[in-house]
Amino acid sequence: MWSFFAFLLVSFAIAMFVPADARIGNWVKVIYFHASIARNSVYFFVLAGFISLIAFFRKDFLKWALSFETTAILFWIIQTFLGFFIMKEVWGGFLWREPKVMVAVVVFFFSLLVILAVDVTRSAILFQISSMVIGGGIVYLLFAAKNVFHPDNPILASPSALMKILFEIITIFTFLAFFSLSAWFREGNKGLKVQSKV
Repeated sequence: MWSFFAFLLVSFAIAMFVPADARIGNWVKVIYFHASIARNSVYFFVLAGFISLIAFFRKDFLKWALSFETTAILFWIIQTFLGFFIMKEVWGGFLWREPKVMVAVVVFFFSLLVILAVDVTRSAILFQISSMVIGGGIVYLLFAAKNVFHPDNPILASPSALMKILFEIITIFTFLAFFSLSAWFREGNKGLKVQSKV
């Protein structure tokens, strides 16, 4: 568990080295950290969905799918609230007409439904299907959603090579933090649970 906190702390510390933006000042540091959490949440939703598919044939993969899904849901909830906080502080209000905001809200509530359904039924098949739906659905929704207020890929479109490199490093350490937490969930049999012998 200590490795999770260590990797996340390093990720946050690197974000603090991001140069202040001329328009939004030091909020850009928080935005970089938030973006790395959001990106990795998507990665882990997709990983959980893919591993859930494998688990239909290899039951020993199911615990990894459960742990990845737990991590993805946990941090998607965190990044959703953090995103709204940033939106309020930086843009002065909630941009409900922004399609990607609606994607965040839809995935947020669907994730809560998955938690409730799995907790009540303890069904491995229901979990696996739900996990694949979220994994595939979130990718589709994010690609289909058009930006209205939000700029297109502002970090990777930045002319500054330093900004791009810092973001990729932050994302890597956040990924390592996510993986460490997932491993802890798996080893301790914590997070989402189903009726299974694995």
